[in-house]
Amino acid sequence: SFEPCVKLNETINKYWEGDIYISPDEDYMIFRTYGRPTGNGLYITFNSNNEWSTPQNMGKEINKTGGEFCPMVDPDGKYFFFTSNHITEKETSGEKLTYQKVSDDFIKSYKHPGMGRSDIYWVSTEIIENYRNNK
Repeated sequence: SFEPCVKLNETINKYWEGDIYISPDEDYMIFRTYGRPTGNGLYITFNSNNEWSTPQNMGKEINKTGGEFCPMVDPDGKYFFFTSNHITEKETSGEKLTYQKVSDDFIKSYKHPGMGRSDIYWVSTEIIENYRNNK
């Protein structure tokens, strides 16, 4: 049988949160949020003694001008995947963008022109350890 649902405190549930990924060992959680004063997008929080740390915005390397969602880490724990529909300056100026290369050294994108706006991106999970060290 399942345990009753327990709502997380306002440190986590203060705005519009969703698309939650919890690590297999429940050590950290990544979620999508909108409406936080520190910006929209993906946030990460760490679990210590069953208390979640203050969520950290995952920064400009991950969160762009559109929206980021569906965070997930591969089973080997090497890659962090997420979906983004960010809008570039070229797209907002009316110029059609046929290929997009974002942060050459950091994010790899497999974008196929004309196939929609929500593309899948990945980065090394080293970014998670960087945020763990900043908590």
